[in-house]
Amino acid sequence: MIFTNNDEALQIIIINTNAENDLENEYINKINKYENGIVLLKDKLIYKNNILSQNIEYSYENILNFYDIQEFEKQDVLNFVNSINGIGLYSGFVLFIGMYMFVIYFISTLIDAFMLAILGFVLARIIGVKIKFKATFNIGVYALTLPIILNLIYIVINAFTGFTIRYFQWMYTTISYIYVIVSILIIKTDLINRQMELMKIIEEQEKVKKELEEKERQEKEKREREEHKENNDDDEKTKQKKKKDKEDNGIEDSGLAPQE
Repeated sequence: MIFTNNDEALQIIIINTNAENDLENEYINKINKYENGIVLLKDKLIYKNNILSQNIEYSYENILNFYDIQEFEKQDVLNFVNSINGIGLYSGFVLFIGMYMFVIYFISTLIDAFMLAILGFVLARIIGVKIKFKATFNIGVYALTLPIILNLIYIVINAFTGFTIRYFQWMYTTISYIYVIVSILIIKTDLINRQMELMKIIEEQEKVKKELEEKERQEKEKREREEHKENNDDDEKTKQKKKKDKEDNGIEDSGLAPQE
């Protein structure tokens, strides 16, 4: 049995408890054409939701074990439904499905973040940026923030208005991948700018160092010239003094004494 209604929460419902593998794959391909759908088979059910990246399979056996149900017959189901009110049944079902979908969506988001982290890590190595995997994982988480917000807005709008966007999941994935790539390239550009600034600083330091060395050399030469000049002046004074002494000695030797 196949029920389709685009106005319902489950747009397609397929029931076949005798389906083989070929039919099962055909049913999966059929519900994948809708945003929401379910396939009821002999031993499991397959649930498709547009907010999830893949279909969910529920095993009847696991469901029975979870609720500790030993036997499962039609009359048991009727008795169970008649023994509880409809609001409690629906509330419990919605709560269970909501929690289960939250866990699945959370795990799916972590897997997406992990894949984005691998992409960022590989891209960083290719362009020569040394970055830890933890940092690329953080970038992947930030990259998923905007797509998740857009996805939640889309789910709310779709639930109330039925408005759909074709290839929305592709856009969801593309935004996160573009974010990671741009982030790594920005980090690379920032590192290049820092290296250029560092090279400019080193060049300025070398220039200042040369200027200081040149200044010290000039001061040293100036001191040496002054010292040399002082030495020359002292030598000149010494020569003049010696010359005067000789002249004085020459006058005494000739017997001429200076008149008083």
